[in-house]
Amino acid sequence: MKMNGPEKSTKVLASVDEEDPSMVDEILNWKFTFEDILRIDVNGVQNEDLLVSLKTAMDELKEALFSNVSVRVAVLLKEDLESLGPMTISEVEKAQKNIIYMCKQLEINRKILIGGGEARV
Repeated sequence: MKMNGPEKSTKVLASVDEEDPSMVDEILNWKFTFEDILRIDVNGVQNEDLLVSLKTAMDELKEALFSNVSVRVAVLLKEDLESLGPMTISEVEKAQKNIIYMCKQLEINRKILIGGGEARV
């Protein structure tokens, strides 16, 4: 579906939703993962789940996020992340799902483009 572009993907998902709404969630969960955030511009993403979602994130993802915010914000995020106490995996996964949902909504509203897109000049 990523190869078809957002318009065609939206139409396909709408058709699937008419037949089996639960299948749309399964498709979207397969289509976009938390690590896919590496491929989007995260400037301006404000969400209380962001910090928790980074708790188990791979270092590459954390560094991509930190490099896309101001130095001051990056320092604050790193400090807050280090000061987080122990959390359950389910708490972190819930926060990650919330971030993924937000990213999906941004894609649907054409605020971000996830995955490969046609080059723009």
